[in-house]
Amino acid sequence: MTIDILQPGPQATLQAAPRVGQRHLAIPASGPADRLSCMLANCLVGNRVDAPAIEITAGPFQMRATESITIAITGAANDIKVNAHAIDSASVTALKPDDVLTIAPPRLGMRTYLAVRGGLVAEPWLGSASTYLPARVGGLNGRALRRTDQLRRAEYVVNEPAPAPLPRDLRFRWHDQWVLRVLIGRDLPGEHSDTARALFDTTWRVHPDSSRMGIRCTGSSLPGFKSAQLPSRPVFPGTIQWPGEDALLMLLSDAQTTGGYAQLAAVTLCDQHLLGQCRPGDTIRLHPLSIEAANATLKDKQALFAPWLGAAKWW
Repeated sequence: MTIDILQPGPQATLQAAPRVGQRHLAIPASGPADRLSCMLANCLVGNRVDAPAIEITAGPFQMRATESITIAITGAANDIKVNAHAIDSASVTALKPDDVLTIAPPRLGMRTYLAVRGGLVAEPWLGSASTYLPARVGGLNGRALRRTDQLRRAEYVVNEPAPAPLPRDLRFRWHDQWVLRVLIGRDLPGEHSDTARALFDTTWRVHPDSSRMGIRCTGSSLPGFKSAQLPSRPVFPGTIQWPGEDALLMLLSDAQTTGGYAQLAAVTLCDQHLLGQCRPGDTIRLHPLSIEAANATLKDKQALFAPWLGAAKWW
């Protein structure tokens, strides 16, 4: 074995690449809620960007190395220790047998990613090893990690040596007030309508009733709709639905493939990974972009991380 799980926290799962080409069969994508952070963790230890890694939700998390391994930690992690010594995130760390890694609950942000050089053994299902909890497939027996679980190292290494650590100006600064860039949705009655003004002028607050399927936000009623219920149509991670009253649903990795709520907007591809870091109590403002502006911001952001990720997509 490679590692022993001592404390998995509220929810820790093995996540890898999303499932593609299965939505017509009602199979969600799954994969990391913050895919960019997960891919960067893998890249830093020289793995394929889609190698199975551990997604840690809210923390705390603790594990023991049972052999010499190399790890990288990204995402919402501000207090990391190996034995009693603090280590930095977004860099590479070597662990010896019996070293204990402890990750405290993040003060800001929601999810932390732990990659082991070589990746971790996980069960594939329909082309992906990512855990999909509702169907109990992928990962480790389709479930969240438990205390005393033992994980083995795999062979997903592609880079020797691994890329350099991320410079500090490219490390994300998590916070509790988010501005997410969005595209206008098919059911929003005009960019300058009363509905649009209410949608974009409201400060939405993340509700505790949120999960990997989606983030529920409360804030304001939206005038201009007779009903939030419409015929079911395809939805995707990033789709923003209005279920009625004063709530929004922002869909995440495990979201369903169709839905009958009004589709007001969609989080742009360059910001979708940030949805995975929004935690209960955080506030969200939505900022509309044109398709041209959204494409330009995505291209610019991809260029920033190209030295590590190359042309790999994090959406």
